[in-house]
Amino acid sequence: MDKRLQLLGWVLFTICGAMWILQSAYSMEIIDLLVGIIWTIGCLIFIVDLQKQD
Repeated sequence: MDKRLQLLGWVLFTICGAMWILQSAYSMEIIDLLVGIIWTIGCLIFIVDLQKQD
């Protein structure tokens, strides 16, 4: 798969994670908030790893 498409996919996943965090914080759902934070951190790790492969 083209690296640009992979990067785009991970960026979209990261945006979804940020939206998940915002919605969870608004509704005061602590477990959902923690899951959103972990999800976003995981996405960022994949983005960093993808960039290091160049």
